[in-house]
Amino acid sequence: MSVCLIVQQKDKCFMCSDGAITSNINGANIRVSNKGEKMFVHKNASIFCSGNVKICNKIIKRIKNTDELSIEDIKTIAKDEYYGKSFLEIFVACNKSDDIFTYQISSYNNFEIVERTCLSGQTHILSLGYNSDRNFEILKKLIVKGGSVADIFKNVFENISCPEIGGDISLNIVDKSGAKLIKRFEIKEDVEIKKISDIRDAYFIIAKQLVGEIILGHKLYITSENGEFYIGDMNENAGFGLSIKDSNDVQRVFLGTELENGVRKA
Repeated sequence: MSVCLIVQQKDKCFMCSDGAITSNINGANIRVSNKGEKMFVHKNASIFCSGNVKICNKIIKRIKNTDELSIEDIKTIAKDEYYGKSFLEIFVACNKSDDIFTYQISSYNNFEIVERTCLSGQTHILSLGYNSDRNFEILKKLIVKGGSVADIFKNVFENISCPEIGGDISLNIVDKSGAKLIKRFEIKEDVEIKKISDIRDAYFIIAKQLVGEIILGHKLYITSENGEFYIGDMNENAGFGLSIKDSNDVQRVFLGTELENGVRKA
């Protein structure tokens, strides 16, 4: 089973995933390894791939062996290699013209490409995989509390560790310079992790995805994904309030305060 936690902003994206590989034996999920490769860097992208281990290994190998790779190419590879009724999840973060784009491709969404970007001041939190509701709430709580990115992700995985989640943790960043691994660390695991060595078929089970928005910092912004609805600081005029824009990015309603000749007015 797998977990990938993502914090995405306009100009950077952090992705953190575990290395636990499990298999269901006699109704119990057994930890097979702590070093499964579910997330890797290819060119300027960070890529997470999870599902049946045989399928994922083939997909990862084909991606690594392809120099010029578009998101459509990754979709084609995923559809080519997928079989059966198991789950398959691929998540890609890459830099385009100094903006971060993320893409999600999954078997349960008929391999349709889901694209996400952030406006300036937005932060998207995504929780993919096993027990995603609980993982999302823990990540959100720790982000609001504050701390370094690495410490936040480490604390999350120590809180959610179980036979299905844990092992070696990898943290990637994607920004204007490209994609890279910035930290690999072990977590404290209080649960007893059973290991066996003779497993021929293991599964990483993806439960679902959950998307939320929160700002990293001291102030809260509430906004729709396309920016048509926004509550918070208005950076361009040092004001604060509620703004509603139409599809042409023209502001139609503003309710709040702003500075006019150095005087704050409603």
